[in-house]
Amino acid sequence: MAYTNETQVRAIHKGVEVSEDLSIYIETANSIVEDILGDLGYTTTKLALIEAWLAAHFYAISSKETSMETASSVSEQYQYKLGLFLSNSMYGQQAMAIDTSGKLANLNKQFEKGSKTTLKLYHLGTERDPA
Repeated sequence: MAYTNETQVRAIHKGVEVSEDLSIYIETANSIVEDILGDLGYTTTKLALIEAWLAAHFYAISSKETSMETASSVSEQYQYKLGLFLSNSMYGQQAMAIDTSGKLANLNKQFEKGSKTTLKLYHLGTERDPA
């Protein structure tokens, strides 16, 4: 169950078009909040704030919003910081700041250092008949 909603994410991230579906970004943020912060005893209000900022972060890194445009020489700069995970955007940085436990910041450091991450894949279907 998500703690935040599209209205809250749009309030944070002013560049989101009204017609854009933000559910994938909210689901992604929710999975991190549940896995990393869910057992810390935070209020649902605090979890909603962190989740909204994380959702805005994931939207920002996928949309690469512009920070400056020029018409005469046709140039464009993107609001994108070279880094990994939550350091990429001001939204991710804010989510880390709201998380007073430091767990998001520690996770971010692990990604920046390139520490080993284990990926597990599960097959949820049925086995095929080899015939």
